Amino acid sequence: MKIGVLGTGFGVVHIGVFSKHPLVDDVIVFSRKQEKLDPLVKEHGVRGTTNLEEILLEPSIDIVTMALPPKVQFETAIKAMEHGKD
Repeated sequence: MKIGVLGTGFGVVHIGVFSKHPLVDDVIVFSRKQEKLDPLVKEHGVRGTTNLEEILLEPSIDIVTMALPPKVQFETAIKAMEHGKD
């Protein structure tokens, strides 16, 4: 299973769980700031991107988790569902 984690605040918890789960093959993390991604990529061995569309358009990603600030969660969740993401 491939997981997209949107956000690096509380997303750190999501990353920690998914990166160690035996059924998860790949974790891709989105952040608006590269400087927040770099340490997470190094520490957890995940992939990172500052381009949300990279996750939404990737057909192999099975699930997207929402760990973004509340003010952008609704809009981003709608976009994810429009792209067929659970």
